[in-house]
Amino acid sequence: MNALKSVSESRNLPTLLHVHLGLSLLGALSTCPVYNIPIFLYAISAYHTQGSTSPLVRFTCALALSIVLDILWFILHRSELGTSNNEAAIPHARGFAVCMAMNIVNLIGKPFTVLSSLNLLEDRGEFIGCGRSAYPGEYQTVRDGDNEF
Repeated sequence: MNALKSVSESRNLPTLLHVHLGLSLLGALSTCPVYNIPIFLYAISAYHTQGSTSPLVRFTCALALSIVLDILWFILHRSELGTSNNEAAIPHARGFAVCMAMNIVNLIGKPFTVLSSLNLLEDRGEFIGCGRSAYPGEYQTVRDGDNEF
């Protein structure tokens, strides 16, 4: 897990978002998960929102959910890949294989993008649940009503 985190910290989130958007557009040339393109278009605008981190939090949650949806999508469409006669089952089977490869690369890169987005949120002062306290590593001094400071 530490290796995955160190790789995600070294990646630039806007670059990852643009790569994912390009892969989603190339994957859209054939059968593909249709939710990837809107998620990454929203992500680019969420990244540039300066006043609030809530759009970036929404994107991170949607991207994490899309990983599960992608896995389910690949399970449901595995029969299209496993047929012995791809030419009969899928017109333009060679193009389908290229588009499917783009979707697989997109799925493999999503965990890195989620971790990179979480790192950016942490840099912007937003902490997502995940077992972290509001003040990591520190105690907050609470004023007691009887004591004056």
